[in-house]
Amino acid sequence: MDLFYARHVCRVDPLPEYVQCTFDAIYRNPEVFHMMNGPGELHAIGTLKTWDIIPAWVKFVSRRS
Repeated sequence: MDLFYARHVCRVDPLPEYVQCTFDAIYRNPEVFHMMNGPGELHAIGTLKTWDIIPAWVKFVSRRS
């Protein structure tokens, strides 16, 4: 998983403090992450599995025009 994170999540080495703090918070209390994503990033089974931002994005973009 470390290789996946290094290639696809954050390529800065060492991780910036704010990124490391975020990971530490997820590790300390993974309940929300697991509910939204599932046990890992490679196979989403949580509430984000079917989440789609496109309808909200279309509304946002159309208001700016």
